[in-house]
Amino acid sequence: MRRILATAAATALLAGGAPASAEPVGFVAVSNGDVQLQQGGVWQAASRDGEVSIGDAIRTGTDSSAKIVLVDDTLLQIDEETELRIETFHVGDAATRDVSIVRQARGRLRTTVGDAFGGTTKLEVHIPTAAIGIKGTDFEVVEGTYWEACLLSGGIRVSNGYGAAEPAPGECLYAYPDRAPGDPHPNPRVPLEVSEAGAPGKPPLRATDFHEPIQVQVAAPPAVDPQQPPHAGVDPANPPPAVVDPYDSTTGDASEDELPTFDVPEPVLDLQ
Repeated sequence: MRRILATAAATALLAGGAPASAEPVGFVAVSNGDVQLQQGGVWQAASRDGEVSIGDAIRTGTDSSAKIVLVDDTLLQIDEETELRIETFHVGDAATRDVSIVRQARGRLRTTVGDAFGGTTKLEVHIPTAAIGIKGTDFEVVEGTYWEACLLSGGIRVSNGYGAAEPAPGECLYAYPDRAPGDPHPNPRVPLEVSEAGAPGKPPLRATDFHEPIQVQVAAPPAVDPQQPPHAGVDPANPPPAVVDPYDSTTGDASEDELPTFDVPEPVLDLQ
């Protein structure tokens, strides 16, 4: 389906490579949980393999995620509580020449830039406090107290009106609202991986969904023969030592007022 979309878009945009909002530029590859797509100003549930066009917005709810595949093979992996918009997107020769823009309003997004049009797509991710220019790369942008741009591989340039900075692979930069991006630090997160985790439209499966009660059969004590003397088989000249129950109130070591009594359950343990 990716190549069909790419061919259709490239044909429509052959003259000059200018983006046209009516043409699909990608599709929904994975939709887990509450994923919505805004098309023509109307929000609706996103369906797997549904088309994504220029101007469309995508948002995810709690415990939800999505993956969008664009016509140049760019992957957008979208975490929960995230919203973004495909603002502009160029195909054909223009893909490596003119800037395509994904605008991220909130949440966490991992972008792996494609190269299906003869070179790496010239893509930028814009956030409220900076623009992240991409140079053939894999990176994440995460909303927090300050926005963070984290480079996984390749190269990015994080810039705003105060300056610019470039993190090394494995590093993150803060994109401050009132000063230049900076303060590189090790990436504290495992890279986001969005995969189909259940039927489309269902929340991701959790470990507890596979948990089943485990029953352990405990051997019952041997039956006592009422006809058998209590000390049969014991050598009278060598009797076993007496056993004193420290919790027996008749011994004086503990009283019933101090220690509760318990009913003895059946010899089956149900471990949940």
